[in-house]
Amino acid sequence: MHDRIVQMVDYFCKGNKAAFGRATNIQSGVLAGLIGGRKNKPSFEVLQKILTGYPSVNPTWLLFGRGPMLQDNTNSLSSSTPDITRINAANSDDVQRSAIQAVEEYMNSPDWKDWLKNMMDESYKRHISEHEALRKIYVVAKKYPYGPESQLSVRLGITEEEVRQLILDGKIQASDLGKQGFRVREQAVRDFLSQQ
Repeated sequence: MHDRIVQMVDYFCKGNKAAFGRATNIQSGVLAGLIGGRKNKPSFEVLQKILTGYPSVNPTWLLFGRGPMLQDNTNSLSSSTPDITRINAANSDDVQRSAIQAVEEYMNSPDWKDWLKNMMDESYKRHISEHEALRKIYVVAKKYPYGPESQLSVRLGITEEEVRQLILDGKIQASDLGKQGFRVREQAVRDFLSQQ
């Protein structure tokens, strides 16, 4: 799809990306992500804007590369901005139905589903990783039976006595374990660090 959008920019706007962005009402940063080095997948909204700005473009060609680029195979629409007839055509029910049908077909394709699944998997992994990090517990104790990964002093890069004083001063929220010391959650550590 990246190459087809570049082809549209070349055809309709003589390679002028800013003109294409104005014609489709797509922000320059979004357009750069689509046709720049990152080659992002366009959202449904972006596809709608492209097909609304250039209703003569065949939605099946744009989404799947099948058929001719232009629905009516005319080469007369090469200006950098859509004219009033194209805007009126974009508002017609037939063009909108055709665009929506093509976008729905694309969103049901294996390529789109695989990309979406990968994005969801990555997002879920980041969420679980962050959730696990926030569940971490540190113990501040006089006699230390735990490994260094549980020591808050190691996490903060200060002495145990300095950590104890921060807790007693109320700068780090902790649960009092009596003679055994204190228990501090990772969220309390992050709250403390964000205030520094």
